[in-house]
Amino acid sequence: MAPKVKSFHLRTGLSDELAEHLACETLLMMWRRASEFDRSQTTAIRWMYSVMRDVRIRWGTDPRFPSSASVRQDDRQTGDGPMS
Repeated sequence: MAPKVKSFHLRTGLSDELAEHLACETLLMMWRRASEFDRSQTTAIRWMYSVMRDVRIRWGTDPRFPSSASVRQDDRQTGDGPMS
């Protein structure tokens, strides 16, 4: 599932690094919203795409949501980046 989530964010024009970060945010949001999923209302894949879309919109509009610059800075400070 994670590669599908990351590729969704890559297709929106984000860098690989930021797409990976938003994929993690998306999976976390899906975990937190799991109780909201209603099988009688939608399919799992449609629900997943709606969560991905919400995370992408939130990233673009919410100033509290980390930008790509802060993601890179956080990775350098913690050593959690892909090259660590």
